[in-house]
Amino acid sequence: MPFILLIVFGFCAAIMQTLLFREIFPVFQAGDFIIGISAAHFILCISIGLFIASTEMFSKQKNLKKIILLCIPALLISFIFSFIFIRDLRNILHIPLAEGISLKASFIYLFYALLPPSLFNGILSLTIIRFFCKNAKQTLKKAVQYLVLSIAAGFVFYSLFLFHISGFLIVFMISILMFMLFAVLIKPKPQVFVLSGLLIVFLFLMPKSIVTYLDKKTFAKNFDNAEVLDFKYSAYGQNVIVKSNNESILLSNHILNFSYPDNDILGSEDFVHISILHHENPKNVLIISGAVKYLPMILEHNVETIDYVEQDGVIIDMIRNDAAHLDNILNDKRLHIYNTDAREFIKNQKYDFILIGLPAPINLNLNSYYTKEFFQKANKALNKDGFLSLTLPGTMSFSTYLMAKLNKSILSSLETVFTFIEILPGNRNILTASQNKMPLRMQLKKRLSSMQNNTLILSKYYLDDKMDAEKIRWLHKEFERVEGESAINSDSDPQGMILSTLHWHSRFSPNLVIVFEFFSRYTYIFYFFVIAAFFLSKRVHPETSFAFGMSCVWLNLIAAFSIQIYSGQILRFAGIILALMTTGIYIGAASGKFITRAMSSNFAVFYTELAQCLWIICWVVLFYLNLINTPIILFFVFGTSFLCGIEINALIINWDILHWYADKKFRIYFALIIGAWLAALAGGGFLILVMGIQKSLIFMLFIKFLILCRWADLKKKIPI
Repeated sequence: MPFILLIVFGFCAAIMQTLLFREIFPVFQAGDFIIGISAAHFILCISIGLFIASTEMFSKQKNLKKIILLCIPALLISFIFSFIFIRDLRNILHIPLAEGISLKASFIYLFYALLPPSLFNGILSLTIIRFFCKNAKQTLKKAVQYLVLSIAAGFVFYSLFLFHISGFLIVFMISILMFMLFAVLIKPKPQVFVLSGLLIVFLFLMPKSIVTYLDKKTFAKNFDNAEVLDFKYSAYGQNVIVKSNNESILLSNHILNFSYPDNDILGSEDFVHISILHHENPKNVLIISGAVKYLPMILEHNVETIDYVEQDGVIIDMIRNDAAHLDNILNDKRLHIYNTDAREFIKNQKYDFILIGLPAPINLNLNSYYTKEFFQKANKALNKDGFLSLTLPGTMSFSTYLMAKLNKSILSSLETVFTFIEILPGNRNILTASQNKMPLRMQLKKRLSSMQNNTLILSKYYLDDKMDAEKIRWLHKEFERVEGESAINSDSDPQGMILSTLHWHSRFSPNLVIVFEFFSRYTYIFYFFVIAAFFLSKRVHPETSFAFGMSCVWLNLIAAFSIQIYSGQILRFAGIILALMTTGIYIGAASGKFITRAMSSNFAVFYTELAQCLWIICWVVLFYLNLINTPIILFFVFGTSFLCGIEINALIINWDILHWYADKKFRIYFALIIGAWLAALAGGGFLILVMGIQKSLIFMLFIKFLILCRWADLKKKIPI
């Protein structure tokens, strides 16, 4: 029974946390800062739960079963509450369709959502381990092993089978398993297992319409109470088609993908026709996302082949099912649809014209199509006289500082690859790039004359106004107002994503954005804070514990962000990352015992710190050489966690050595938690992305080097 208790609880706890993250991520428009904020809240809340469980009242052996019986239903209720709360959050905050949520509101309401289940998970984790050791007469090592393996199994099971399944179906499954756990504790008889088995069978045989109805009802709350026509999860997030004011709208992670009728038909025609007219005779065209908006206009031109790459295949399935009026367009013989990563797809292709139909780069996945590295690949995929076009946020009245800086960053990235670049101002600035000279306005007018009867607004007079030299000169002067050189947007330094996010959020929390923008410009301030903290600290053990907690979380968050950059599938790989992190730390801690037998625990800490410095240097080199992919990132997670496991084992031994100094021991535990929390909140919530991946690795290398120096100094003074 204790074995089943640990396995079921660990398995359910892992799935609960991963499901809540899946629900949270799209609500905040897949903003990558949410990864760090969520991790920080989870670390804080579960640490509070563990602290509560370690108090005298919760640690008495006679109370363990009662506490577990009270906490299991409390955990289940709090989990269901958080699940429904997240799905109702945009309604609570009165957020309209496709609008963002401020960073301040994100921080506060994420805490409300994650506190209850994380708190009870922390209490139950320690209480169940104690209960297991008491009843099964097993060692603490065995209990922790069962719990760690079950948690890792839950994370992997979620990533492989559940990440795209209906949320309510997963909630029902968790409820049945928790009911079984509760029933076994009260009355461990065979009938309980039979009943639980029947409930699980019923769950899988339950009509799909019931789950769909419940999902649609809760979904509608987060979509301004619009009618939900269809919804699906994928590795890239949440896709929903809603109907509002006789308009069908497809939202991907609450970001507008397309609407029918097109609510921005003028801007769409503007972008497509003017861009494609730059080429004298385009035959082969590539559209990266957004083709539903732009295909009708491209098909009006004399093109022979159109390759439409939509990274998320679920979007195409939903369009075919719910937008019958688009069937004729999607079934055009000239059109070829591919569901893959465009960055990989274009490696062996050649096109006359490439159109990037993606929204502004407000997250890492979108940003990867606005980087220097992507433009280099696109340049190789273009014929000699080929053109590439994209849009960015713009205005015809007043260009804000952040908007100008965003446009300048992407423009600078294009300039590193293309010889000629044209930018046309408007509500959306149109950027066109090529290795050939841009055609004259009179040439565009001549090409337009053959097809302007099929357009709503385009005419030679409109082109004169759009391409007015004074307007273009004004826009470039707005860019010149941006102080200093604009940072080039790249995969490892996503300045476009940072600027786009800050520009987007300036409407909701301008004061907070000012603070963030200041720290993004002066990140070196944090180096001085770290140096001051190390010189003011007089004890190496709490200092090392703090740095250990910080480096473990910081480096694994870098891996999570890298997954977003290179695959965009954080929802699919979140469970696998957490499983590798959990098992890596456990295996490292287990292996560390053999190391400490051969040397003192202080020596083990010293050499582990040295190994971590070398490990980080290797990863800086790999990022510099651009040799990163998903399997390598996952290996990085396991290797980092393994080294952290070795070090935590050595630190635990040191804690045991210091057991007669209770206050010192508490300081070391506290320093570990604070380090992990700060890494998640400050690093994952802002610094890692602002610094860029390589600079973030160097920052962590700097901290590890300081710790290494402290231990090297200790080695000289004291024989260790």
